[in-house]
Amino acid sequence: MQQASLKEVLPLINGVFVQESCQSCGFSRLQTDGLTGPYTGLLLNGRPFLPSMGLVYGLEFVPAELLSALQLDRSGTQSPEWSSFYPAGLLDIQTSPAAQQTGWLNLRQSHWEGGSGDRQLTLFQPLFWSNGSASFWVNRRDRSAWDVHPDGFSESPKLELSTLGISLQYALNRTHNLEFNFRGLLDSRTGGSDMELPLPERRVAESIAHRYGSAEVAWTFSPNPRYAQTTFLQFHSLHRGSYYGGNGMDLPGPDSTGQALLYYGNSQQTWLLTGWKAQITLHPSLKASLNASLGHDLLNDSTPGLQRSLIQQSLNGNLGLQLSWIPKPLLHFKAGLQCPINAFSGSIALENFSSTQTAFFLGLLPNLAADFLLSEAIQLSLNYRLTQRSPQVFEEDLHLSMLGAKPIFSVWSPNLSPERGHQGIVWVRYQGKLGKSTEWEAKLNATLHRLHGVFVWNGLSFQPDFYLQEKSNGKGLWMFSCGFESELRGKQWLLQGMVNSVVQRLDVAQELWDSEEWNLSGLHPRLLNVPAWSGMLRAEIFPGQQQKWSLATFVRYWGSLELLRMPNQEIELPAVVQSPSFFEISFTARYLMGLGQKMALEWEGGVHNLSNAVQNDYGMGAGRDPNYVYGPGLPRRFSLGLRFRWF
Repeated sequence: MQQASLKEVLPLINGVFVQESCQSCGFSRLQTDGLTGPYTGLLLNGRPFLPSMGLVYGLEFVPAELLSALQLDRSGTQSPEWSSFYPAGLLDIQTSPAAQQTGWLNLRQSHWEGGSGDRQLTLFQPLFWSNGSASFWVNRRDRSAWDVHPDGFSESPKLELSTLGISLQYALNRTHNLEFNFRGLLDSRTGGSDMELPLPERRVAESIAHRYGSAEVAWTFSPNPRYAQTTFLQFHSLHRGSYYGGNGMDLPGPDSTGQALLYYGNSQQTWLLTGWKAQITLHPSLKASLNASLGHDLLNDSTPGLQRSLIQQSLNGNLGLQLSWIPKPLLHFKAGLQCPINAFSGSIALENFSSTQTAFFLGLLPNLAADFLLSEAIQLSLNYRLTQRSPQVFEEDLHLSMLGAKPIFSVWSPNLSPERGHQGIVWVRYQGKLGKSTEWEAKLNATLHRLHGVFVWNGLSFQPDFYLQEKSNGKGLWMFSCGFESELRGKQWLLQGMVNSVVQRLDVAQELWDSEEWNLSGLHPRLLNVPAWSGMLRAEIFPGQQQKWSLATFVRYWGSLELLRMPNQEIELPAVVQSPSFFEISFTARYLMGLGQKMALEWEGGVHNLSNAVQNDYGMGAGRDPNYVYGPGLPRRFSLGLRFRWF
């Protein structure tokens, strides 16, 4: 469908909602069944990746061309060693293996009104030898800033992204295999006004840059069909630099030029993770899985020159046992127990304020599942699990952030406890045929979440040059979601439809703003920015014996949601706003032509968001609320893609 990256592909999964939540930096807000951010874990080929950025900016790390499969595991039965810590489930991202000697170079260019555009170039090359293989890819993406109103302020920031991946597989012998992975990212986002001017001279300016690198080695040992184990070691390093300022902000300049005082911060994180998993066949109908992991996470946040520092580190371990029993061909039972261990220490220094924090969390998390094949066509599954989400050093909401161009430092409450939850899932799948050549599949799922002690922010205290806020436990949350998917597939066509609904309720209403400051109640009984309904309809035809060309379209429905709008003018008051609904329509055409025996050229063309379903009430001017964002992130645009293949 000519999506540019993983970020654009994820909304095509039922129950997954991705939205840009900041006009200045393009912060990507991920939801799975209404639970946001850190509630969803990301795996790359079965193992964690991008620990700090995966749910923020790193969604654009993987180009869409490299994706081979995406699996949303709500119940956590596929990878229980990681899922116990993510109440909304796991997204397992599978990349294309180097299965054949086929390399390619892909160029994609999109344009929309105002001369803005999005260009992406991706190169992929596999290599093979007698007892191993290798592949590497490099990707470059440049996206222009987008300004809806003629006020000179971008609603979507300028993006410059470079990524690199190298993978090597080497077979020592029939029982030992080694895998090496190296990945890197350079990310730069710039938003605000007067984009042609240097950052300090703009009315409002925000710039965020990331440098990320990781290395991984994995060893697989399979001495016989009854036993197999995998051990891996990962090292991640991430540096984040931030700049906030501009002449339009009500701040004193360092000199008579009127330029705003520079507020900038650096975040440096390192993460070391090792894991082990063994699969043991005790009996043809009984299998066991053992897993263990240990990770160390270190974060340094600072604002250079202002004598502010935040240092936090954690030690995260996990032990687990899973059993799988198939007493009859139509029955499959799974049961397991995970034991997470989390130790935290941190210190913060802000002028005359300093604090040291320590915490230790331990849990026993059972999970149960039963699959029933009611017939050859109908499958029923029941799942229950207990989850425990412990505070982590570097989460989506725990990096150095800014408010009114002043840094916010986040600390933990001394009595902070983990956020525990219960989850129950029921899903049904039906597979059958309509006539001789048409296959039909329908899936229905219903999920009930009960969370205790959800994390909230308290005590936003103001100092002359910074804010200090504290993370503590709130009450609880009830959430129910259900989804329906249906697919009709013929020999030369495909039709898919899906719809998802979310209902939720907080035990105690959250306070969205200071009621005393505004003389207006700011309590609300549910989470914001959660669509009550969402859905999609997708169709594709691919005629011809070799499927040399295809035509596809999809209609995506963004349901209405409640969100907070802070004042843009002095006479305004904060308010909870009900957004409109949107229908986003896109078309894509593809044609594959041969260039001799060892080369091929694939053409792709499309129009995205044909209905131009975008928000039309963005805030304007230097005093706008940049977090008042909803709906599709980009307007109507036209794209052309060329992919050269060689064999």
